Amino acid sequence: MGGIGKTSIAIQYAHSRRAHFDAIFWVDAAGGSQLASNFARIATKLELQSPQEADSLEASIKIAKAWLSQPRNTTQGTGNWLLIFDNADDLDIIEDYVPDGGSGSVLVTSRDQSAKNHFYPNGSGKDVDPLSRANASTLLRKLLSQTDEAQDTDENEASMELAAHFDGLPLALIQMAGFIRRRQLSIREFMTLYASDARYTEVHNINNRLQRQLYGHTLATTYGFEGLGHHATRLLQMLAFLNPDRVQEYIFISPPSPGDKNLTPWPGPTFESARYELLSSSLIKRNIQKKELWIHRAVQVEVRTRIDEFSRYRVFKETVALVAKVWPPGDHCSQKMERWARCEELMPHLERFYQLYLEYSEVWDQEEADSTFPWLLNEAAVYLHERGFSQEAKPYLKLALALCEQSNITQEPLISDMHLCMGALANETNDAQTCMKHNILMLNIRKAEAAKGKKPDLRLAFAYSQMGIAYMMVRKVALATEYFRQSVTMLRSIETDPDNFAFPQCNLGLGYWMQGKLGEADETLTELLEQRERLYGKMDTTSRKTGRVLHALGNFWDESLALHQACLKQYESTVGRFNHRTADACHKLAEHAIRRGEHDQAQAYLDRALNIWGDRPWYKNESARSSFLRGTHLISLEGKENIEQGNRWVERAKALRREILPDEEPKELETADFDDITREWTVTVDTAGVGAKPPLFSLRAPIVVLCTGARPVVNELPVQISQLPLYTGLSRPHLTKILPSDQPRTIAVIGSGHSAVLVLRNLAHLASTTHPHLRIRWLTRTPHLTYPSHTANSPNGPVITNQYDGLTGKAADFARAELDGDALQTSPAGQFITRIHLPTVPGDPRPQNKDWVREQEHLERPALTAGLQGCDFAIQAVGFTRARLPELRPALDASSVALGSRSRTLVFNSETGSLYPAGGDRMSAVGLFGAGSGFPEVVPTPEMVKKPRVGVWWFMKFVKKMAPMWALATRDGKFPDGFSPQGRTWFGGP
Repeated sequence: MGGIGKTSIAIQYAHSRRAHFDAIFWVDAAGGSQLASNFARIATKLELQSPQEADSLEASIKIAKAWLSQPRNTTQGTGNWLLIFDNADDLDIIEDYVPDGGSGSVLVTSRDQSAKNHFYPNGSGKDVDPLSRANASTLLRKLLSQTDEAQDTDENEASMELAAHFDGLPLALIQMAGFIRRRQLSIREFMTLYASDARYTEVHNINNRLQRQLYGHTLATTYGFEGLGHHATRLLQMLAFLNPDRVQEYIFISPPSPGDKNLTPWPGPTFESARYELLSSSLIKRNIQKKELWIHRAVQVEVRTRIDEFSRYRVFKETVALVAKVWPPGDHCSQKMERWARCEELMPHLERFYQLYLEYSEVWDQEEADSTFPWLLNEAAVYLHERGFSQEAKPYLKLALALCEQSNITQEPLISDMHLCMGALANETNDAQTCMKHNILMLNIRKAEAAKGKKPDLRLAFAYSQMGIAYMMVRKVALATEYFRQSVTMLRSIETDPDNFAFPQCNLGLGYWMQGKLGEADETLTELLEQRERLYGKMDTTSRKTGRVLHALGNFWDESLALHQACLKQYESTVGRFNHRTADACHKLAEHAIRRGEHDQAQAYLDRALNIWGDRPWYKNESARSSFLRGTHLISLEGKENIEQGNRWVERAKALRREILPDEEPKELETADFDDITREWTVTVDTAGVGAKPPLFSLRAPIVVLCTGARPVVNELPVQISQLPLYTGLSRPHLTKILPSDQPRTIAVIGSGHSAVLVLRNLAHLASTTHPHLRIRWLTRTPHLTYPSHTANSPNGPVITNQYDGLTGKAADFARAELDGDALQTSPAGQFITRIHLPTVPGDPRPQNKDWVREQEHLERPALTAGLQGCDFAIQAVGFTRARLPELRPALDASSVALGSRSRTLVFNSETGSLYPAGGDRMSAVGLFGAGSGFPEVVPTPEMVKKPRVGVWWFMKFVKKMAPMWALATRDGKFPDGFSPQGRTWFGGP
C-alpha cells in the first residue's frame, strides 16, 4: 500500500549494501514511458554506448538487458549488480525488463501483493507491514524532536494514540508531524482537535519537505482510487466502515437466509473480481486460509472522507445490512453459547458501526433511520450481556433506543426486546431504577400487543418474569414472587421450548426460598433441575441456566457444598472464569470453606471473587460483601498480620457501604448486613432558591409521602401589567410594604373563590385605613358567591349538607356583609371596590374541558382587557396547581417523578393516597403516597360532584387514617387498591 515505506526501505538497502555490488540501478517503474527511459539509461551509465548512440530507446533497452543477462567487463566492474524497480504496481509492464539470468539481484517495490511470487517461485518477496505502535510512537517523537526526558506522561500517551489512529503508517506520521510543528501544537492538542473524520480533510493534503523527499505524495494523493472499477470502488467503500483488522469474506458472499427473497448483493465472481482489483492496488491484504481481508485505517479514513454526505450514510446502511444478514440472532430466553463464536468474529464490526455513527451523528441524526441498525445494536447488547459485559453493553442499547425514538420506529417485537435487554443489563449492574423503568415499559408494550387479540406469547411471559426481578432488586419479595408465578403459569399455557422455563421457574423458586417457603422452593427448583437434566444431561454447557439452578438449590439443600461446587464448574464451562456469576459462586464456596475450617481455600475463593468484582462501581454491593467476609475471616484467624489485613478489608467494606447507604446511622456491622443492602426511595430536594445550605440534599426512606402543596395558577393576561403574587395579596404586612400610602394606586383582583375574597378583604382594609388613595377592581365571572349548603334548623343549629364547597370562616362573613349581591353598593368596602362582571359560556367549566376553556377565554377577553386598563397591579386568585415535586429514585418510568417538574404524569388515588405513573404499572410505586393540598382526599357532594378536602384539619385527619395502612402495604410490597364495603382495607397484588 502507499505510504508504508517501501521506497525508503529500498533506498536504505541500496546504501547499506553498496559495497556488495559493482553497480546499482534505480528504475522508476510507475509508468511505461518512464520505465523505458530509466532502463535505457543503464546502457549509457555502463558506457556500453555513448550518449550520441542512445537515440533509440529500444536499442538501448536491448543493450542494457543483454549486459544484465551476461555482463561483460566494463569500467563499472565485473557484473555483480543490483537492479531496483520502484513503484512497479503494474507488474505486466516490467515483465520484459527483468533479466533472464546473470549474476545480479532484482529488488521490486510494488503495491501488488502478487509481486512476491510473480517472477520467482521461491517466495522470496516480503510484505511491508506498518510500524508497531511503539516504533511509530518513537518515530513521531523523533520527528518532533521530543526526547523521552522532555515529555510528560500525557504526551507519551497521546503519541501512542496518534500512532494507533494512523495504524503505524509512516507517511501519515511524517505528514502529521509536519503539521504539528507548523501549528505549534502538542500531540495531545492535535488529537483533541483533528483526530476525527470531520477534521481529517483539513490535514490530509498538507505536505512538508521531508515528506516530499521521501514520498512525493500526501495521504490525499498516494492512493489511486480514481482508476478502480465500479465493483472495486463499492467494495472498498464498504470496507471503510468495517473493523479493518479482520473482515470476514462471508459477510459479502454468504447465501441469503431462508425466506429472504433478496439476492445476495455480491455474487461470487463479482466479489472475487473486485477483491483482486483491490489486492492488486495494495489497498487491502488477504489471509487465504482464514478467508479474511485487512485494510489500513488510513485508507479507510481517506475513503470515507471522499464519499459525499448523502452517499456516505447510504453506504453505511448497506454495510450494516450485510452484517445484520450474517449475525446469528440471540434472545434473553435461551442465552445459548452455540452462536458465540460467530458473534465474537463479528462484534468488532458492530463496535465500529457504533463509533462511526457517533462521529457522524450530527449529520446522520437528520436522516431517516430504518430498524436494521437499532436491531443490530440491540443484538450487540444481548451478546455482551451474555458474555458478562453488561455495563459495556448499555451505550449500544441507549443509541438504539434513541434512534427508534427520533425516527418514530415502533416495530414490534424490536422495541419491547430493547426494553427487556436494558432491564436485564440494569439488573446485572445493580441499577434498580433503570431495571424497573424498562421492565415496566416492556410489560406494558407486551400487554398492549396481547390486547390486540394476540395470544399470550413467550415475550409476555418473560416480561412478567423480568418485572419480578425488578421487584426483587427493591426487596419487594412477595410481589416479585407473584410476577414469577404468573410468568411460569403463562409459559405452561403456550407451546414453547422447555428450556425457556429456566429463568422464570428458577426465580420463582428463589422467591419462595426468600419468603421461607422451603417446601415450595424445593419442589419448584428440583422439578426444574430434573427437566434440564432430561433435556441436556447432567452439567450441560448449553448455557448458564443449569448453574443458576444449582446455585439456588445449594442455598437450602443439605448437600449444598456439592451443589455450589457443581455451580462453579458449570459457570466456568459456560460464562467463563471471570464472569460475575462465577464470582458469586466463589463467594458461596468461601462461606463453605470457612465453616469447614479450610482457611486457605476460603481466602483463595474470596481473592478470586474480589479480583472479578474489581473496582467496577456497578458491583460495589458484591465487592463490599466479599471484602467484609474476607476481613472478618482474617481477623478470626488471629495473629498480628492477619488482624492488620483483616481490618483493612473490613474498612474497605465499610467505606463501600457508606457510598451505597450514605444516610445510614453508624452501627456494628455483621455479615448479614452486607447480604441485604436494601434499596429504598431516595428524595433529592433543590433548596437553592431559598438560600438553604447545602442547596441540594437527599434523603432515603422506604415510604415517601408527598405533602408538597400547591402553587397559585398564573394565566397569561391580555395586557401588559405588573402582577403581585397571590401570597402577597393574602398578607396585609406585605401589601403595606409594597403599596405607597400617599399615592394613588389601582389594583385588579381576578377571581371569586376563597383566596380572592381574602385578598379583597385585605385591600379594602388598607384603603379604609392607611392607604386612602387605593382603589380595587374586582373582575369576577360569578355574580353571586357560594357557601356551604344548609337544611332546616336542628336543636343544635342548622345542618350543613354540603361542607366541602363554598366560602367559610372570615371570608364568608366578609363576602356576605360587603361583597355579595347588592351589598357591595352600600357597604364600606364598596367605596373602594368596583365589581366588573366577566361574561361566561354555559357548560362544564372544569379545566379538563378544553373546548369550554377556549370559548370562555375568547368571550371574556374584551371585558378583561377593559377592566385591566389603567390598573397598576393585578393579583390572580383563580385556583391552584400541584407544586413541583422533588426528584425521586427509583424512577417509575421515563416521564414520571424522576423528572420532578412533570408531576402531571402521576395518577393519584384520592381514596387511598397512593401514587403511580400514568399508563404504567402501579406496582412500581409501592411505598409512594401523597397528601395535602397537592394530593388532597376527594369526596362527593350531595350533588355527586367531587370536591377536594383542603386545609390543615382535613390533611391531618386523612394522614392519621391512612398512615397505618401505608406502612402495612409497603412492608408487604403491595399496593393499596381501595376499601371493601365493610370498610376494611384491601391490598391487591399485581
